[in-house]
Amino acid sequence: MVDLSRAALDLFLLRLNTLKNLYEFQVKHNIEVVKSAEKMIEEDAQNLSEKEKEEYYSFFFDDHHEYSSVHPILMREGIFLQAYFYFEAFLNSYCDMKTMSLNMKKSYRDIEDTHGIIRAMLYIKRYCKNKEPFVSKEWKQILTYKYLRNSLVHENGEIEKLKGERPKGLVLTEQQRYDKKTDKPKKSKYTFYFDETFINHMFDTYIGFIKHLNPKYNRLW
Repeated sequence: MVDLSRAALDLFLLRLNTLKNLYEFQVKHNIEVVKSAEKMIEEDAQNLSEKEKEEYYSFFFDDHHEYSSVHPILMREGIFLQAYFYFEAFLNSYCDMKTMSLNMKKSYRDIEDTHGIIRAMLYIKRYCKNKEPFVSKEWKQILTYKYLRNSLVHENGEIEKLKGERPKGLVLTEQQRYDKKTDKPKKSKYTFYFDETFINHMFDTYIGFIKHLNPKYNRLW
């Protein structure tokens, strides 16, 4: 019988490639916007006195900071969330395709008391008899992505100290906290953002996981 799960792999890779192209376009466009704005500001400030230049640069500081620093962080965050969404959808689809290909009576939906990628993991391990992908370093990183994703969606981007290896490009900032009544220090929390090295490492992690899930799959870019 044909292994239909390859269709799920094909779609996931197509989506990842589209996301990668989108991210590269966004980065290029943002760099061009920043350079164009900087050139315009410098040209307009040429004939100003030093004091006038200082006031002029100060006037545009917030806009420049937004485009050069804030927008790239938001772009990476959006790509991260979309990639995780695609990965979860892929694993669910992969399980469905395996159910049909192997003519199994059990679906991943029959696994109770869990959901998302953990439910898919349990199904693949129990019913597809494939445990190897879930002991890989890529899976451990993906579990960290899950934690970060849930933090962004449910906890306003605040996390406890990470367990395990920190993903490349993840920048943590410690938030000191104090009890309002006693003024004593409380357990710190962290906020985070992704620097410019994170996204390509994230794509490599998902691709690496697929190689463990199906070593014979030969359409990886």
